[in-house]
Amino acid sequence: AVLPRVPVLGQIPVLDGWGGNREATHVAAIESADGAVAEAYRRLRTALQFIATGDDCIAIQVTSAMPGEGKTTTATNLAVMFALAGQRTVLVDADLRRPRVHSFLGLDNEIGLTTGLHKKLTAREVGHRVLDGPPLWAVTAGPPSPQPAELLQSDEVSRFLDECRSSADVIIVDSPPVVPVADAV
Repeated sequence: AVLPRVPVLGQIPVLDGWGGNREATHVAAIESADGAVAEAYRRLRTALQFIATGDDCIAIQVTSAMPGEGKTTTATNLAVMFALAGQRTVLVDADLRRPRVHSFLGLDNEIGLTTGLHKKLTAREVGHRVLDGPPLWAVTAGPPSPQPAELLQSDEVSRFLDECRSSADVIIVDSPPVVPVADAV
């Protein structure tokens, strides 16, 4: 549904097999770079770039009301699209309850955001270089934290994101849904 007077920046087509299967991971920007879904993410990237002109670093938080609405799919595909456009991009998995960025990109989740926050490490120290050419770093969620909302409200998150801003053109933050938990807020 479209809300009155709220601009629509993009529409991503739903493909068979994508919805409802939490185990499915699709990075259309890599799997089918010339397909309709990849093109929809390109249009969304362009719309976001257009409204963010003049900013040194674009920071985008991806969330939704409920689980299973495509947050990680959108965050991952957007990050890849920004990187493919030559933008130095950092994708941060801040869904500390049900992290999935590592699954989408085939990465290890042993060290990640929680490690960086607890040990005061940089994104480069806990991040993973993704793809061969484009400048894309992914910071997975890392080991579970007993109090994710409190950890995400800490001053360490600001320090971590400020450090990301200093070396990135775009930061994409995948976050949990807003209705069941307070973490995204």
